[in-house]
Amino acid sequence: MTSLQSDTVAVYVRMVNGLCQRSGVDINVSSLAECQPMLFVQLYESILGEPLPNGIRNPLTRSDQVKNCQVLIDRLSKDILQVDLSHIKSSSIVNGDQKSICNLIEIFAGLVE
Repeated sequence: MTSLQSDTVAVYVRMVNGLCQRSGVDINVSSLAECQPMLFVQLYESILGEPLPNGIRNPLTRSDQVKNCQVLIDRLSKDILQVDLSHIKSSSIVNGDQKSICNLIEIFAGLVE
């Protein structure tokens, strides 16, 4: 799992909170560990104005979370951005890998610009 310096983490925490505020997602995080897959699903649905296709509405297991994350990454990669996002692994997001979470935050920041 990749760990980042605390000042870098703080930048991304502010960034994700700004994304939530701008997109109407009523979540405020204090750490990257709080950036769970459902947060990214909510950002996706709020920013793009559509439900995540083939997503599991109430993920109960780690496997459900990984699947949702992979559906999200694939959708962003193939249908929205049309760029390779293979460097972002759904299991890494679910496992709390800071670098992967930051990569996904950057992608959402680009969507709202």
